[in-house]
This record gives sequence, C-alpha cells and structure tokens, in this order.
Amino acid sequence: MGIEDELHKHLQALTRDRTANCTGHLLRAASNGSARAIKVAIGILTVASLLTGCSSPPPDKPFIEDVRANASFFSTYSDESLIELAHYICEMRRDGVSYGEIRNGLIKPDDTPEFEVQVAFVLARSISHYCPDQAP
Repeated sequence: MGIEDELHKHLQALTRDRTANCTGHLLRAASNGSARAIKVAIGILTVASLLTGCSSPPPDKPFIEDVRANASFFSTYSDESLIELAHYICEMRRDGVSYGEIRNGLIKPDDTPEFEVQVAFVLARSISHYCPDQAP
C-alpha cells in the first residue's frame, strides 16, 4: 500500500461530524464490548465530562482555532479528528516520510489550488504545533 492509499484510508476513518459529542464517541467505541464495558465507559465519561466539560484540552485550542480559521475544506472534521490527523502526520514524519510525500498523498490531481494551499497549511500547522522537531 502506498503513502497515498494509507493517507486516504486514514482520512476516511476520521470522524467528520463536528456536532458529535463525547458520549457518542465513547459509546460507539464500546458498542462492540460487553454491557460491563459500556457501563465502565459511561462512568468514565460522566466523570470526565464533569471535570472537563467535554472540551478539547487547552494545548490543542490554538491548533484547532488556526485550522478552523484558515482551512475551510477541513471544517467538517471534528476537533478530535483534526488532532488525530495532526498526530498521524507527526507519526509519519518520525517514520521518515517526507513533507512532500505526505502533501502529495493528500492532494489528488483534480483538487483545486485553494484546497492544495489549505492542505499545506494543515500540514505545516500540524507539524509546528505537535512535532516541531520534525519540520522539513
């Protein structure tokens, strides 16, 4: 499987519903488990929701705000999915995949120049925020 296929597969797996809540994510994750697993997940979720208000951790906020303000093509992705994508980009960089290979894997021949610019922005912002040691 080439880098393009791997990226496409990963992007398709990301949650694209910004209106999804923490309860939905956790229950979906536990849906294949036993009733006990679901009860434990709900208990953990309840405590976490009370403590955090079900929001992203503060260190992620600048990244999310920048992406939301500058990359409208990524607006359908949830905050959690954008963070997951950023971490995946960093993981690929650590594995030796070049910035250009990642960029080319995300851009298809029929994509618009505007989309290409937004992909480059998300890549650069992901690397600078989560793994600056992996900058090109």
